[in-house]
Amino acid sequence: MSTVRMVKEELNHIFNTLLEEVKMDNSSIKEWSLKYFESSQNRYKVELDFFEEYLSKESRILEIGSLPCHMHYILKRLGYNIEGIDIYPERMKDFIIKNDLSIKKGDIEQDLLPYEDNIFDFVLFSEVFEHLRVNPIASMNEICRVMKPMGYLFLATPNFYSLRNIKSILKGKGYGDPYAEYSKLSKIGHMGHVREYSSNQVRDFLKHSNLQIVKFKKTTYYHYYGSKALSVFLNLVLPFIKEHQLFIAQKR
Repeated sequence: MSTVRMVKEELNHIFNTLLEEVKMDNSSIKEWSLKYFESSQNRYKVELDFFEEYLSKESRILEIGSLPCHMHYILKRLGYNIEGIDIYPERMKDFIIKNDLSIKKGDIEQDLLPYEDNIFDFVLFSEVFEHLRVNPIASMNEICRVMKPMGYLFLATPNFYSLRNIKSILKGKGYGDPYAEYSKLSKIGHMGHVREYSSNQVRDFLKHSNLQIVKFKKTTYYHYYGSKALSVFLNLVLPFIKEHQLFIAQKR
């Protein structure tokens, strides 16, 4: 059996096991976690493929914004040394304890991270940047503080210039649904999307945080355009309208 096939089978087994764990969870946000997993499986695989070459089993990894703990679970089962920070980890206390996950309580917008300087080889910051509503500059600087020199940051965030956003703006609906995003504070315990950024805007934050981009891509995890064929065609001829953007940046 080829190594690639073995890795794929291992990953599929981990995903299947994770799904069963999520179904058995009894937390207050179980339904959100289950829907999130069902919609995000492809995203997790794309992200793993994008950043895994920058990891080793000796890497010390920090995940910012761990809940619903899916990527944390996957990387731990793959044998990586991962720790996490979340604003309210108690929302999934039983899931965290049952699966022996290392997740501390902390608010990247309000608190200093409970770590010394220069200790993490890799920081995961996936689908969190767009939720920041206090001071993204301070949050980025704090992340950079705990990274080792030459350590890596993985940042994934939606693309403001996605076709979905462009269509909404042209129809006079504006960007997003602010009421729905703010209502998530009481419904699931954290803020929804405050704003989304262009690639150049994200690059600017990274540059001013002493981080140098070493890898970048735009991608579409989901098919918003009616069919897979139409989605593939539009993303091929109009690559700037892809839904998401992925960055690997190295601390200088």
